[in-house]
Amino acid sequence: MQKTLSETAIVVSDYLELFELQNTILEMVAGNTPQQEILDTLCRMQEKLVPNSVATIMRLGESGILQLVSAPSLDHEACQDLDGLMPGEQNGSCANVIFHEAPQFVSCICGDDRWNEAKGFADKYHLRACWSMPVELDGKVVGTFALSLFEERKPSPFQKMLLSIGARIVSIVFKREQHLEKLNYLAFHDSLTGLVNRVLLEERIAHMIDRAERAPGSAALLFLDLDRFKFLNDTYGHAAGDHILIEVGRRLQGVLRKGDTIARFGGDEFVLLFEGNEGRDDVLRKAEAILDLFKDSFYHEEHGFRIFASIGISIFPDDGHDAAILLKHADTAMYQAKQTQEHIRFYASEMSEHTRSTLVLEKELYEALEQDQFEVYYQPVLGSDTMEIISAEALVRWRHPTHGLVMPGDFIPFAEETGLIAKIDKWVLETVIASLRRWHQNPQNRIVPVSVNISGRHINEQDVTKLLETLNRSSLARDYIGLELTESYLMQFASETIVQLERLKHAGVKLSMDDFGTGYSSLGYLKRFKIDTLKIDQLLVRDIVEDRDDRTIADAIVKMGHSLGLKVIAEGVETRAQLETLKAFKCDALQGFYFDRALPVEHFEDKYLRRQL
Repeated sequence: MQKTLSETAIVVSDYLELFELQNTILEMVAGNTPQQEILDTLCRMQEKLVPNSVATIMRLGESGILQLVSAPSLDHEACQDLDGLMPGEQNGSCANVIFHEAPQFVSCICGDDRWNEAKGFADKYHLRACWSMPVELDGKVVGTFALSLFEERKPSPFQKMLLSIGARIVSIVFKREQHLEKLNYLAFHDSLTGLVNRVLLEERIAHMIDRAERAPGSAALLFLDLDRFKFLNDTYGHAAGDHILIEVGRRLQGVLRKGDTIARFGGDEFVLLFEGNEGRDDVLRKAEAILDLFKDSFYHEEHGFRIFASIGISIFPDDGHDAAILLKHADTAMYQAKQTQEHIRFYASEMSEHTRSTLVLEKELYEALEQDQFEVYYQPVLGSDTMEIISAEALVRWRHPTHGLVMPGDFIPFAEETGLIAKIDKWVLETVIASLRRWHQNPQNRIVPVSVNISGRHINEQDVTKLLETLNRSSLARDYIGLELTESYLMQFASETIVQLERLKHAGVKLSMDDFGTGYSSLGYLKRFKIDTLKIDQLLVRDIVEDRDDRTIADAIVKMGHSLGLKVIAEGVETRAQLETLKAFKCDALQGFYFDRALPVEHFEDKYLRRQL
């Protein structure tokens, strides 16, 4: 029997019909028409182009069975019978598409083994043929697009193309839905940790408040911030920082109950929402349990880190009646916990005034940098054998326009916390270099080495490079400036510290460990730090005459320092008895009010650097 043209070739009218179908559906996709409406329309248009057929779209579920997505022409009972189809070689055309990941064209169901286990369904609904195409998403078969017919028939080239286009359109619709789901997820979740983000957190707090108005209850908001995370990020890089944030999120999720919320609020900040009528003691125990999660070190590649956290707590309804106020008060309490190093603080109304003061302080510190309100004072360091000046320490002071001279203890900790310390340290270092240059240009002056305090935040690859660039601009700086770092900062990230201190030492920079004796240095690290000088903390020196333990510790520090080839300086010497005790220990150099206070640069120059003619 000779085949007709329509059975062997695609004619112009076929292309026009395909073009119309594609245009209609793609316009719906572009116009954000709901997925169900698009798929139902596609099925109806396909049925119109292939008379005596019904179109179905199925999608593979997580359990591995096919779920019916669209079949607008099937009645409810048929849809129920078809839904949940198990993939297999004898369970129908669609089941075979999933099993073989290939198109299946069955032109006569009654005589085809691919329908052996599904012939009951075919007989019930009078199906005689079924053509099914795989629907792919990201290179994987995720579903089927099929036309089932009420007569035995082979698909023509046009009908095969129609099926292929239909399957491709379904794939586009599924892809769009996937993107929309991802966008919706990202709108309410943190992309790094997968935790709830700020938007969804505030929404959940608002819902909690609504529920509380209907059935009175309380809730606790815990605002958690990682201590010195910026330093870790700057030292080891953002990959390490991201890894730590992900691990923190994972550990925090371990303490949640059903109904609790944990969110990444931004940067290194996390917020936990606990609902329920729990008392402050219960909330405190939860906060302590959270801090216990940080007792174990965090690891990234070969590095281990000790990370600490501070938690501020606000209670609903006592501390606020909306999300913004509760978050603000918990943040305020967290800042207080960080400043006082208590790690956990409940909000109290007087904290808000303190917060306003810190905002003023931050603004004024920026202005101090811009308006040259900082000054460098110099305190002499004397050799214990000659009792003559052998060096000096540069100490920053703030000449406040209304409060007068402000000592570093009143603003340096805050500058450390906000990151302003980097700009202050840079200014001090450049000011000392300028002073050395001026002293050198005056033939009446002698020059002594000057030690400059820098924050441990600078002991990372990027900042050490900048320090060396600054020091290398002047031969005087290289020869006469040393750097002082506190013991606690050096120890917190000891392995990276060693690498960066070696870079400084290789460049010829003299290094001192300040405030030694009250921290937690191990002798092994002390030897590897490659420092030149230990400075005994003034807390030990203060009671060295009366307190036997302090005296023993100071004597041991001097002996240990000498055994390691280090110079030892005692700071905070205020009495003759302290001086004599330290000289008896053979401490190399002494510094303190007993000899002189820190002096403005002109006074220091006149008193200690001017040669007697």
